[in-house]
Amino acid sequence: MFLKPRSLRRPLLAILVVLLIAAVARTYVGDVYRVESASMEPTIHATPEHVFVRYERDFTPTRFDLVVFKVLATESGAVVKRAVALPLESLLISGGDLLIEGHRLGLDVPRPAAIPIFDSRLEPLDIAFSIPSAPFEKQADGWRLDARGRRADLSFARRAGDDRLDAKGALAAGKSEVNDLRIEGRFEFHGSGKFMLRLTEEGDAFELEIELREGVIDAARIQRRSGGKELAVLASLEHPMEGLASQACTLSFENIDNHVIAEIAGRVLSADYDANTPLVGVINENDRHLQPRVNLTAAEIEVRIEQLTLARDLFYTATGPLGTGSPVALGPDEIFVLGDNSADSRDSRVFGPVRLGDLAGRAISVVWPLGAARRLGELRSLRAAQVSSQ
Repeated sequence: MFLKPRSLRRPLLAILVVLLIAAVARTYVGDVYRVESASMEPTIHATPEHVFVRYERDFTPTRFDLVVFKVLATESGAVVKRAVALPLESLLISGGDLLIEGHRLGLDVPRPAAIPIFDSRLEPLDIAFSIPSAPFEKQADGWRLDARGRRADLSFARRAGDDRLDAKGALAAGKSEVNDLRIEGRFEFHGSGKFMLRLTEEGDAFELEIELREGVIDAARIQRRSGGKELAVLASLEHPMEGLASQACTLSFENIDNHVIAEIAGRVLSADYDANTPLVGVINENDRHLQPRVNLTAAEIEVRIEQLTLARDLFYTATGPLGTGSPVALGPDEIFVLGDNSADSRDSRVFGPVRLGDLAGRAISVVWPLGAARRLGELRSLRAAQVSSQ
């Protein structure tokens, strides 16, 4: 039985309306682009992933927006980069960091989240950290370190490089050693003694030292140890945290852009410093970090480690002629863009600033594969809570 022309009119009209709406949306609202480049790993994985781009006309991005180039975006792919410097600013890449107008970014500047390079939920602690002499055992809900009557150290046994976890959670090794690190974990303490998280950079060691009394955090301080100098207390907290007795609490400690920040079950300590202490006699840029980069130390206490992650800040390599040896001054309609996977990115270091008129819009979200769907461009502030410092 054949359908009459009149009976086909309604479904054909519906199809035409849908196609018209799709065409208008692609022209004026946004579109989905396939991203195959590894230059934005791990923010956007080169599996490939498909990204929704919202079109915006005549817009100026904010710092760290993910932008798409109109002149380079095609139907088969999109060039997505991160806007790191804005019109009329000067930019210099130094030691892996961004210097805007000659200064590192302040605490109040929202920035991309740190990039994980180790996660105890994906890899056992004893694979990435040295085994202490004290009893250290895997349990169903984490790891138990028994430092009663002794001192025990866990040291990160790997180079802290511009590594990343790929789309499947496996470690992808980077090419350069990074400067800025963040450690975070959930810990449960028993007994009276001390616990310390330690991050090193060049000739400095920054320590979060916690004093415990019967499992209760009694005091905490951020300390700096530099070669040949006395121990300096940068910030301190002297109020017992009674509610945490025999309960797991979250601790984090990071050294980002010369800001040292600790968060202890929601309480925050912070301190800034001007520059690191160079290691005496070290000339080779690749040998600036000769100490273990991350340590966990327990003394006279028992610690249960539920979960532990180690992450790094975005690290920008001095590849390309622009912004790496001397500052680049941007014009009133120019921005400087970089890839998150700096060692494998062709960006403004090579082809120069991007004109605002050449931007198509912002990368909003990954929409395919469905299992990897997520929102892009979310930033964090280092000033996450009320900060107290000495």
